[in-house]
Amino acid sequence: MKIKNIFNIILCCVLIVTSLPVSISAEELTVIETPLQTAAEYVPGEIVISTEDELIDSSSTFVTFGDADHTFINFEEEKITDSEELNTYSTDEKTYVLEVEGDVLEKCKELEKLPGIKYAEPNIVFNTMGFTMPREITSSSLYLTHMKWYFDLMKIPETWQDFESTGEGIVVAVIDNGFKINATDFPKNLWTDANGNHGWNTYKNSSDISPIYKKDGTAFDNSDHGTHVAGVIGANANGSNIIGAAYNAELMLINAAHYNSETTAPNFSLDDLVEAIDYARINGADVINLSVGAHAVANSLEDSVNRAYEAGIAVIAAAGNEATSTTVSKVIPASYENAIGVMASDKTDVNQLASFSNYDPSGLYYDVVAPGYQILSCSIESGKVAYGSGTSQACPLVAACAAIYLSEYPDATVSDLYTDIRNSPTSLIKANSSTAPNDTTKYKLLSAYNLLLNGKIEPQIKLNLNTDVTCDPTLNYIWGLDEGFTDIGKYITITEGTGTIEYIPSECGIGTGSTLNIYNIYGELYESYEIIVFGDINGDATVDGQDAVIVSCIMNFPDKFTEPQKFASDVDFDGIVTDNDYNITANAALLLDFVFQNK
Repeated sequence: MKIKNIFNIILCCVLIVTSLPVSISAEELTVIETPLQTAAEYVPGEIVISTEDELIDSSSTFVTFGDADHTFINFEEEKITDSEELNTYSTDEKTYVLEVEGDVLEKCKELEKLPGIKYAEPNIVFNTMGFTMPREITSSSLYLTHMKWYFDLMKIPETWQDFESTGEGIVVAVIDNGFKINATDFPKNLWTDANGNHGWNTYKNSSDISPIYKKDGTAFDNSDHGTHVAGVIGANANGSNIIGAAYNAELMLINAAHYNSETTAPNFSLDDLVEAIDYARINGADVINLSVGAHAVANSLEDSVNRAYEAGIAVIAAAGNEATSTTVSKVIPASYENAIGVMASDKTDVNQLASFSNYDPSGLYYDVVAPGYQILSCSIESGKVAYGSGTSQACPLVAACAAIYLSEYPDATVSDLYTDIRNSPTSLIKANSSTAPNDTTKYKLLSAYNLLLNGKIEPQIKLNLNTDVTCDPTLNYIWGLDEGFTDIGKYITITEGTGTIEYIPSECGIGTGSTLNIYNIYGELYESYEIIVFGDINGDATVDGQDAVIVSCIMNFPDKFTEPQKFASDVDFDGIVTDNDYNITANAALLLDFVFQNK
């Protein structure tokens, strides 16, 4: 499990990277690097706040002061000109974006001091994580020439064949900067709401998910990004050109971008990203792809990611492209504990990170690596496909693997998926020799095949070494639990596989005769154990006079009782139930002696 640090100030930079569609052959590819920015950008005059209850402007609304169900702010005194509640669909708190006058950072500090305000933060600007300008490719053998190397590296075709899983039944939400759904080979398996929409635009608050073009009809810088990312996951499998890594997954398309001018690339504001994640959650996404990020702190964004995770949704996020270590600055949301952070590997040398990829020597913030150089996908230019490079392209490859996994294992939890993503890689690659020559960390390259194979490992139970708990696989008994215990999880957990535990109490309680069932990732019963608490014969987890009476009955009528009852009655561990067992149990009931729970 990752350990994430939470800071109270904005850290470093917004990732500003452009991708421009240009008609040019693959051989003429050039890599355009963008210098690291020195400060996080945010929407001028806007603040995102979280409140305990409904926000009320106490300067212009008739209110009863002291009402515990409302958060009061005097808009006039605080120089707040407007407010809008975000559609987070959360019942625990409310989130608003405020338009304010004056210095935004100072205003955030002032607002956080007010009663009922959980936090106040700038409406941070996020950017896509594409690294190079896509170069259009019109070859007729596109897959063999340009895709096979990274599909083989991640064992994606082998996974399709052996597991017969291509993402069917899984909804992947792609949050990006617009989608040309009639582009060449664009995914055909699109999620649709009750009104026939394939997604939503959280900036326009409309169903318009298309990219924005300039007045002269030409494309903005980087406007291919969303179309390209969506294609990496689910490009149409029609036998021509290209194919998506999870081509049968259902794509929910969410445009959260805005365009400031015709000379700048599209980007994302914090409030639109928060609404986009919550839209995906409330509308049933299973996986969310976020090929966007910023070097910043954003509590509202982390809250929305946490809400998605708690709802069972996997959040896959790009780690960014400044060749920056997490020891210098971390990218959000990739560094969040409840997100999978994705770094990018190279093509020329597949055994190292790409020169542009951000990296994490600590292993605490970003999780896995996927190919991120010259990844082929859809273009918004008619009749063309494009390739691009960056953690933006590595991220949807991991999201596609997540979709394949969840399609194969529909009973798996998001925790199961995260554990297997983090634990399944067997290929370890090195840091980039040119940008991080002193980093000796080995980074985990994700394989779709190993990911699904890890899910098939049968679950094994792990006994807590701080207790006397003992497992006998021959008798299928577990004993050594303390009398009166309440939580089986303090004694036994799942390890070395993916599965779940079900604890079924006896008719009298959680003691002797209770059942511990272990299920594999398919939800099938793998192993079953009966719980023994020595001296507790009737199953209520308490040793008392009733148990002593039952011991005496077992001495005289052993065939009338179950094997666990007889086993639990042998409290002196001599192999038979005798007067001595009765006396020990009776004394334990009178608090004159006690029964040892080990054998």
